[in-house]
Amino acid sequence: MQFLKYTLASFLALFLFSIISFFVLIGIASTAGKSSQPKALTEASFLQISFDQPIREQGMEDPFDGLDIPFAPVEEGMGVNDIIRSIKNASLDENVRAIYMNFSGFPGGMAKAHEIRNSLLDFKATGKPIIYYGDFLSEAGYYLASVADSVFLNPSGILEFNGANVELAFFKGSLEKLEIKPEVFKVGKYKSAVEPFIRSDMSEENRRQTEELVNSLYGHYMQQIASSRGIDLPQLQLIADSMLARKPLDAEELGLVDGVVYRDESYQKMKMMAGLDPDEKYPLVKLKSYIKYKDLYDEPDTRDRIAVLIADGEIRDGRSDEDVIGSESLIKEIKKLKNSDRVKAVVLRVNSPGGGGLASDDIWRELQLLKEEKPVVTSMSDLAASGGYYISMGTDYIFAEPNTITGSIGVFALLFDMTDFFGNKLGVTRDNVKTGAYSDIMSPMHHLSDEEREIIQTYADNFYSNFITKAAEGRNTTPQKINEVGQGRVWTGKQALELGLVDELGDVNSAIAKAAELAEADEYKVRYYPAPKHYFERMFEGFNTNLKQNSLVKELGVLYPLLAQAKELNAKKGLWARLPMGWSVSY
Repeated sequence: MQFLKYTLASFLALFLFSIISFFVLIGIASTAGKSSQPKALTEASFLQISFDQPIREQGMEDPFDGLDIPFAPVEEGMGVNDIIRSIKNASLDENVRAIYMNFSGFPGGMAKAHEIRNSLLDFKATGKPIIYYGDFLSEAGYYLASVADSVFLNPSGILEFNGANVELAFFKGSLEKLEIKPEVFKVGKYKSAVEPFIRSDMSEENRRQTEELVNSLYGHYMQQIASSRGIDLPQLQLIADSMLARKPLDAEELGLVDGVVYRDESYQKMKMMAGLDPDEKYPLVKLKSYIKYKDLYDEPDTRDRIAVLIADGEIRDGRSDEDVIGSESLIKEIKKLKNSDRVKAVVLRVNSPGGGGLASDDIWRELQLLKEEKPVVTSMSDLAASGGYYISMGTDYIFAEPNTITGSIGVFALLFDMTDFFGNKLGVTRDNVKTGAYSDIMSPMHHLSDEEREIIQTYADNFYSNFITKAAEGRNTTPQKINEVGQGRVWTGKQALELGLVDELGDVNSAIAKAAELAEADEYKVRYYPAPKHYFERMFEGFNTNLKQNSLVKELGVLYPLLAQAKELNAKKGLWARLPMGWSVSY
């Protein structure tokens, strides 16, 4: 009884402590939120851009930012919209005398980098200097650093400038050893999402499209840098191809950087470039802190809104999370915007490699209903391919960045025949009772017949036919024309413009202006939807997810990535319109 009494008392004390701590944290968060929103800087300062968090479509506020809180925070990220807005604010802020950039790479896609780069060019056009200083600088980072008036590198630093690379992993050999047979159904000779499971290397078609895509992306990258640095494009190409910038002094001699100095020296140079006393101290204001500052440009006094609807992640049925566009959640937001009298037009901001065919079609349908009520304009971010293009193609107008990855109009279904794996490797056999000849067509413990394969291929053919028909309607052309640029082929935004898959090259602000024009709205406020989840909601969701993930990582060790990929494959039921898993261009 004594033991039970003390145990109960300890449990009650722990429970009360948890409740009190929870409300204390809320109080701290509330105080921190209020105290971290100053109206403006009050002295000459430098805006420091470090990119020390992932760059997302929309930022997520951390009320404990800057406070020493003794628990692991949830994963944070800065929104590209907040970054661009803050750089615009800095150009208007008389107390921001310069931007000081200090980063190694860029933790986001290259279309986002292009948008930020353009906002830095706008800042630079005001006459305020931009300085970059770094110890190690990747090519993705150099894309932004090259905008600076002066680029400085540490005497022991490294500038990586050697070209772009695409790598794909292939699992055919592993599946053969496990006696797992992939059953592939696709439409589109360039639809390469299934190749890692049926090949040991790229097909001729996939290699051709990948080479053309990477050359287009890298060509845009090099042209931008050549323009900023004043280096002839052939010379710049030679520097990259031969990797001539092997030492900091090489980079300076070749014109890639302006000086090889230490950090304190770069800071002194910045003060002189900004016309400030080199002997005085001036604060560096971090970007993630400056994001919280009040806008220096006034919004119009109106109830009218242009809504920017974020569609970020893989498309699936159900509810959204930070990495998934859930059709149920997104459709709910679309209906809210359709029924709002305040919202005069909608910009669909898409950053998606695609996903489930049915989920993509459900979202497309809801956007058509929205379009009947008010204008809908698409702004493509890093990716708007496969299902990402599917949900975009029916809107009134489509913007893409030159280095957006889009297109991939195609479809695939992927099943795994695991009969031999279970039987020969694990000794598991199968028996069943069914009511129809095809009742077990989707069972992984079943060898597909030729007739069953034909049935599933018919599903894929029908979906592709619907895809190109709806794309033709949205793009005001014929299914035959769409089929010619479809076939699962991936394009850059620049190529997509030439092919008629998008209407114009431009960023999200261009899309907002177009939406306002179509809605005949002279004055409007811009609002982003859906609203980010509250910090504590994300924190508790993260605790649950991290607890399960950490226990699996601890148990499986180096095998955990294989489990994660298997779980992703297991979720892919039905027809899919998606880029290959893990596909990206590394700079």
